Order: sequence, then structure tokens, then C-alpha cells
Amino acid sequence: MNTNNLTKENISILTLPSYRQELNPTERFFGEMRKTTANKIHKDINAIEKLLNDEVLVWINDKDRTKGLIFWDYMKKQLNIIDS
Repeated sequence: MNTNNLTKENISILTLPSYRQELNPTERFFGEMRKTTANKIHKDINAIEKLLNDEVLVWINDKDRTKGLIFWDYMKKQLNIIDS
């Protein structure tokens, strides 16, 4: 991408990689959901659905855990440095 014509005074262009798991909370959430059902034998699809529904409710009720999907530890450290 040619950023020469986009660069202006007091504007910095940040290029991001095309894909980063930590920038996509949905990927992290589905990873957590997979942990709920992985390597287990289930009676039927209804049992899996109930298990996943129950796990989603846990996430809905735990706001701090849900917020944790957004930041990785290295991001939190960088924010602390910036805020200092």
C-alpha cells in the first residue's frame, strides 16, 4: 500500500497484518467454546447444545472474563506504559 499520499501533518499510518487472532475477540471466544466440548463424549447433539448454552450464560454473567477477550497481556502492559 502506498501511504505517501496519505501522510499528513500529525497523522501516522499504522499498517496491521491481514490477520491477528488477538485482534479478533470472536476467534478467542470460539476457542473458549471449543474447550467446553473438546475431547469429551456427548450423548447427542442436544447435550452439546445445552453445554454450549450454559457456557455462554457463564460468559454473559462474567463481564470481566468477557472483557478479557479483547486484550492479551502484552497489550495490557503497553497500555500501562502509555498511561504512566
